[in-house]
Amino acid sequence: MQASLTGPAETTRLYRETLGRATNELGRVLGELQRSEEAEQAFRLTIEIFHQLASEFPDVLFYQSGIAFGNLGNVLRSTNRIDEAEVAYRKNVQMKQQFVSLTPSAAHNRVNLAYAHMILAKLLADIDRKHEAIDAQVRNQMDE
Repeated sequence: MQASLTGPAETTRLYRETLGRATNELGRVLGELQRSEEAEQAFRLTIEIFHQLASEFPDVLFYQSGIAFGNLGNVLRSTNRIDEAEVAYRKNVQMKQQFVSLTPSAAHNRVNLAYAHMILAKLLADIDRKHEAIDAQVRNQMDE
């Protein structure tokens, strides 16, 4: 297996990108099976994989890391780790805002950003921080 990690940069990048996507999907499935601890580990590994890729390939912003932050937030919320979930959701919003700024005409990126704002706003509303939830939704409207 070591040989597959030491090939040309693009091959290594493609391999690790695929590994990150697969790890994220594994986390999603583990979460559906109520195996929260393992799901959290998978999402954290996904984030680490894409963070390393982004440091090695600074011209590429890895969209999957935003998705992994959203998924991590969901798992943390389901285990009542609200403060950590909020941090993950805010990172998800931040990553998706970067995509919108890079590709302002791509409607799907705006939809994904709106959804990320909505998830954050719902969390804030559920923990009685309604003013912040409203602010998150207002920022969402301004981003559109």
